[in-house]
Amino acid sequence: MNQCNTTTFPRTIGMDLGSRTSSVCIVDPAGERVRESVIKTTKVEMATFFEEQADSRVVIEASGPSRWIAEVAKSHGHEVVVANPREFRLICESHRKTDRNDARILADFGQFRPGLLHPIKLRGVK
Repeated sequence: MNQCNTTTFPRTIGMDLGSRTSSVCIVDPAGERVRESVIKTTKVEMATFFEEQADSRVVIEASGPSRWIAEVAKSHGHEVVVANPREFRLICESHRKTDRNDARILADFGQFRPGLLHPIKLRGVK
């Protein structure tokens, strides 16, 4: 799946992943925020969340849980963009760093300029 294509999705989902909870920001094609929430970072919660969403672009940062969350999202028909945190410094160097703001930044950039996230391809389990 190409992580930088220009396909328009009904929504883009930015997620700041945490070990216990993850912040979510969903934007529509015009960039308007349509939902912000916090969900538990468990396979059941993530699967339920992704199942409820129309096909979307999901944007996450590379981190410990990013591989399995990407797989869960893909299994529900979503495109996944994994931002390279070493190259995309807007989040790590932000003076207003919060999980909510990070999810917003990922959603906004994922909607309009996913290439600026310096997407990476996650390695397979093998």
